[in-house]
Order: sequence, then structure tokens, then C-alpha cells
Amino acid sequence: MKNIMITVAVLLSLTACINGNEKQSKTSKNDTAMMTTETKTEQDQKQIQELLTSFFSEVDNRNWNEVASKMTDSVYTDYTALGGDASFKSPDEILTGWKAMLPGFERTIHQTHNEAIWVAGNRATATLDAIATHYLNNDEWTVFVGYDTEFIKENDTWKLARIDLSLYDQSGNGDLPAQAMNNVKNGNVPAFAKADNNTIAVVEDFFDALEARKLQNVLATLNDGVVQEMPLSPNNFPKSLNGIDAMRNQYTGVMDYTQSYEREYFGSNDPNTVLVKYNGTVTTGEGKPYNNSYVGLFTIENGKISRFIEYFNPNILLNSWPGLQPETYSVHKAGARTDSGVTQ
Repeated sequence: MKNIMITVAVLLSLTACINGNEKQSKTSKNDTAMMTTETKTEQDQKQIQELLTSFFSEVDNRNWNEVASKMTDSVYTDYTALGGDASFKSPDEILTGWKAMLPGFERTIHQTHNEAIWVAGNRATATLDAIATHYLNNDEWTVFVGYDTEFIKENDTWKLARIDLSLYDQSGNGDLPAQAMNNVKNGNVPAFAKADNNTIAVVEDFFDALEARKLQNVLATLNDGVVQEMPLSPNNFPKSLNGIDAMRNQYTGVMDYTQSYEREYFGSNDPNTVLVKYNGTVTTGEGKPYNNSYVGLFTIENGKISRFIEYFNPNILLNSWPGLQPETYSVHKAGARTDSGVTQ
């Protein structure tokens, strides 16, 4: 009898071990599946982020074949906010319209940022903000816009299937698009100019001084009559700073901010003017992050900055800058504004 009880106890113990191992195995498989799903989603989001960055960069560099390769065969576009139409188009039809104007500028810069990406299987939605500067003959036209976009995964590659533009604000010379179209029509397409090294060096000194938080070095890069314009500034923030004293007052307040700027330079036909696309990583004196995206136009006279036009996202400023009240410019926190369905 005693031997029988021992045998039963051993069998029960073995059964418990087996069941425990099975439960642990199932749990491990579920955890692995969840981790794999999360990792796959993150990979898809990264690929879409890279696609968006590359797409607009190729547009600015006029690499039209590359732009076309990133779109599906039929793309829903809505540019009614800028006077265009809303319809399904082939990549060739889209590029025909863009080629009729964009190459007529000396330079276009799309500074995309504030992306939010949602993935569901082989479809995805992304929203983003952008500052798009169009430069020609020492003049510029800039729009601050939002994009609602959708993507379809084809043969393991994400492609753009929808692009819907919302116009938040604009500044500069609104006649430049017509001038650019005339340039293209008449065959006067400006070649890309290389940025002048001496001009870049002055602007680099400015950024280096900001990062080092040395006010006197910042002021040393500016001439006495310097003007900084900030056309997209919100209420309760200056639209311009006129003269060295105004610049000193403004920049004194940010010298206790830790800051770094990732920048890229673009030339113009005026060697004394350079365009800069840059992203800031800043921590305010109160310890609050302020990470904005910018397009800057710097003009140099006698080795110093005489004019500085700076475009940035005003909503990011309002949500981060001490003493300012948040406002809502972007619909993107709530996700895509509408769902076109992507397919016809």
C-alpha cells in the first residue's frame, strides 16, 4: 500500500511539472509573439518615417524617378488648401504638376517634423507638420502646413497612397509661384548653387556660440543693424528683433538653455545668402524640453549676419517656451483628419 501511494505521488508530481512547463511554454510563446508584434510595428514605423523624410528630400532635389518609386500606382491627393484639386492621380500625373513649378525656384526646402504613425497590417496612416520654403531671386515664399498621409505595403515595401494638405499659415512673396512657373515655361530653370564657404563659416560661428552658451560670441557674429524676422511667431512672442540691443535682450534669456542644432546648408545665387534646414534639441532653464524644427535664411554683410529670417513650428514653441500659453495649430494629435479609403 505504501509503495502504491509513493507511486501515485510521483505521478502527480510529474503531471504537475509537465502542466507547469506547458503553461510556461505557452506564456513564453505569447510573450514572444507580443514582442515580435511590437518590434514589427516599430520597424514599420521606422520604414515609414524614413520614406517620408526621403520622399520630401527627393522632391527638393528634383530626383523625380525616386519620388515616383515611393508612390502607389494611384495616389489620392488633396491640395485644395493651396488652390489645387482633390482626386486620384498616377505618380506621373502628380509629378507633371510639380515639375511645372518647383524647378522654377532656386531652392525648395521641406522641413518635415512632428510625425505620428499608426500601422495596421499592410496599411498605415501618418500625420506630420512641415515648413516648406520656396526661394527665388533673394526672395521667399513659405507655407506652414500639415499632411495627412496613408500608405500601403506592396511586396514588403511601404508606398505612399494618399497625401492631404492643410494650410495653417504662410508668409513671404505669394507671387513667387507664378514666377517659378514662368521660369519653367520659358526654360529658365535655375541650377542648384553651392553655398559659399565663408558665408557658412559665419553662420556656423553663430550656432557654435549658441551651443556653447556664450552671449558675447553670439553677438560677435551680428552687425549692429541686424534684423531677425520670425514670421510664424505666435501671439505674445516677437515677430522681429531689430538691432543688436534687441538681439542681446532676447538671447540673454536663453544662455542658460542647453542646446544643440543639427543643420544642413543650401546655397543660393547670392553668395552672401545661405539657407539652413536645422533641428534643435533644447532644454530650457526650467528643465523643459523644447525641440523644434526650423528653416533659416541668413544674409551676411562684411563678415557678419545682417538679416536672419527664421521659420519654426509655433505650436511647439507655445507648448515649451516659458510664459507662453498653448494653442492648437495642428490636427495631428488626434490622428488623421479624414479617411479617404485609399483605394478607388
